[in-house]
Amino acid sequence: MSMSEVRCPVSGHRAYPFSRDPRAPLEYPAELKVLRREQPVTQVELWNGNRVWLVTGFADARSVLRDPRLSISPKSEKFPMISPALLAIKGGEASFRTMDPPKHTEHRRMWAPFFASMRIKAMLPGIQQIIDAAIDRMVAQGNSADLIADFALNVPSHVIGHLLAVPESDHDFFQREYMTFLTITNTPEQIRAAADALNAFWLEKIEERVRRPGDDIVSEIIVKYVLPGELTRQELAAMCQLMLRAGHETTANMIGLGTLVLLQNPDQLAEIRKDLSLMSGAVDEMMRYFSIAQFGLSRVAAEDIEVGGVTIPKGDGVIVQLLAANHDETEFPDPDKFDIHRAARHHLGFGAGIHLCMGAPLAKNELEMALTTLFTRLPSLRLAVDPGELRYKVDGMFFGLHALPVKW
Repeated sequence: MSMSEVRCPVSGHRAYPFSRDPRAPLEYPAELKVLRREQPVTQVELWNGNRVWLVTGFADARSVLRDPRLSISPKSEKFPMISPALLAIKGGEASFRTMDPPKHTEHRRMWAPFFASMRIKAMLPGIQQIIDAAIDRMVAQGNSADLIADFALNVPSHVIGHLLAVPESDHDFFQREYMTFLTITNTPEQIRAAADALNAFWLEKIEERVRRPGDDIVSEIIVKYVLPGELTRQELAAMCQLMLRAGHETTANMIGLGTLVLLQNPDQLAEIRKDLSLMSGAVDEMMRYFSIAQFGLSRVAAEDIEVGGVTIPKGDGVIVQLLAANHDETEFPDPDKFDIHRAARHHLGFGAGIHLCMGAPLAKNELEMALTTLFTRLPSLRLAVDPGELRYKVDGMFFGLHALPVKW
């Protein structure tokens, strides 16, 4: 593909985001390969005519994510919004995900103790029980299942639901609303309605715990920070939405994709079965290989900066394309090959810098345990359909599978 083919037919500028080839949905857009090789820091045009900088090389991407001169706040006029749906909720989220220091630092610190290594270690037996129970239910139903609905979504929903004390009766509600919220091709009205429903859900839960605090994380934050006036109810509702979304949808997508890629690489799966310690490296490689935040991470330059020899003016929007960066051949030789023996721990699948995913250690443990248990307990697990029949979330903020029919 030549650079001339990566163009908006109206303006002549490169139009972003790029589409995956429907004939090979697991492969990332060819335009990203071209740009990373020929113009790793270049301007692209969004749906609304805004021109933003797209960073596709690994070293530059990591540098940008760690650079304090780039803001994550969406308040700027040029902050990259890759669809009308996302513009509809611009500025509506008050969580630390959209904050710069010092407020980001203050709010993130409130949650940090709950993701400390000792706390996560204490959670592992409970997570294992959740995984085993999900497999028990699948086996009780027969010898086939939709791995997404029956396992990949089930496990993280219960893990994060337990962490935030969300009743199981509410799981279908937040799965449905988050699916709507994270699909960029939905209408602004659909996205806004989902955001409002989720916000109302959490405000109600917070009020209940203000009146009757429990022994859960949300109650603890209410007692420590909301009641003394250091945090508003709305800010806490936004934090809870972030935690539920980050701990549920992303992990579910990775369990599904991780299962698929191992089934498609039986030699590597056989190695893991002989030596279960290989699963840790396999999960890192899955995070690199899929980089499920498929459209990248958005920033705005707070001052003039130089990236890869290119000057990005103050106020310009920047998109760090994680999928392209994690497939940079200068960092990961033969990057389009899935290889469980690759040294991939430094991938950017969880981001980098001060906004590195706080729940990364929990997610990695959960993925390792879920996949190890799945392939140990169901040694004959295999696809129940032709791979060409699988449907992927190509229009979701996070890449994944809509369903994964399997049998054993």
